[in-house]
Amino acid sequence: MIIKNGTILSMAGIEEERKDILIKNGTIFSIKDHINPANEEDVIDAEGRIVMPGFVEPHTTMGVNNQVFRFDKMDANEESDPLMPQLRAIDAIDVEDEGFAMARRGGITSVVTGPGMSDLIGGTFCAFKTGGSSFSERIIREEVCYHFVLSSEPRKKYGSKKKSPETRMGSVALIREMLYKAQIYDKRIRAGEKLPYDIKSASLSRVFHGLLVKFSACQENDIRAAIRIGKEFNLKYTIDFGYDAMKLQEELKKEQIPVIIGPLLGKGYQAETQGKDLSMAKQLDKSGLNYCLMTGHPLVNGELTGAYLALLHKYGMSRREVLEGLTIRAAKLSGINDRVGSLEVNKDADIVIWNGDPLDYYASVHTMIINGRRVPI
Repeated sequence: MIIKNGTILSMAGIEEERKDILIKNGTIFSIKDHINPANEEDVIDAEGRIVMPGFVEPHTTMGVNNQVFRFDKMDANEESDPLMPQLRAIDAIDVEDEGFAMARRGGITSVVTGPGMSDLIGGTFCAFKTGGSSFSERIIREEVCYHFVLSSEPRKKYGSKKKSPETRMGSVALIREMLYKAQIYDKRIRAGEKLPYDIKSASLSRVFHGLLVKFSACQENDIRAAIRIGKEFNLKYTIDFGYDAMKLQEELKKEQIPVIIGPLLGKGYQAETQGKDLSMAKQLDKSGLNYCLMTGHPLVNGELTGAYLALLHKYGMSRREVLEGLTIRAAKLSGINDRVGSLEVNKDADIVIWNGDPLDYYASVHTMIINGRRVPI
């Protein structure tokens, strides 16, 4: 396949230059000023339209929870135990979830999807394509990170049953205890001891060897708790949601802690989400934080991704920051930038051709390509 006459926004140094893209075996083979097609090649004439990498959504429950909340397809929250590190989102993904089609219409080609917010440790997220001809080819990574939740949902779920955690102290204590058990288990196994298999500790012990952790934390005290846990156990982690991140701007920069910010659209109805505001867009643009953006679909409907990004731009975030925030930055903070997030040779051919500027409210996806094949919008 060849895409000709595209105005390329590569997120890797090519900014609105007229180029051709050659795709072979599902990956980008070359990007040049001019490529002559062979007789058998599928040629797409972009006719000057903007051609850029598909958006990467770094935090969602798409495919794990069903878009229309069908009871038998709501699999994101176990709610039988607040500590469930052995769960894997890959085991629940439903490719028929309407959310994937909605995401494609918003320009999203990859998602990091996984457990919801009800459990303190909900299991692992999967990196997954929003389209493709088979389940296996849609998988980017079966397990990319763990989900630790320091927001209010676990306290509400378990506290209402008079079970721990009922308080923030309880949440942090339970997570710390589980990490400590997994750490001891891992040390003993690696020392050659023969121990009964403990699926929770065995699964969670991977965080001590580089598996990323997502800390869902909205307000300042929860973000500080995440930082303490991260330091104590030497974790590789991100802060997700992070509505109070600007209050901790200097500390987050000093400690080089990445933040996945969003969604900023709408006002929070809970005390911990009061920092949520589109005005953060301008502050983030100048902050120097290592951050990316998230829509958190369905918190912001994936179909409205372009409109959401346009609002962030309107509220003061530069065009580059907005577009990078949901492409290459999101891919880097999810650990999948070797595959997606930019148009570069040897990366997956996940490409969106827009019928206008992607930050124009009225623009929409003209053509979408995932793994080198056209997919329906």
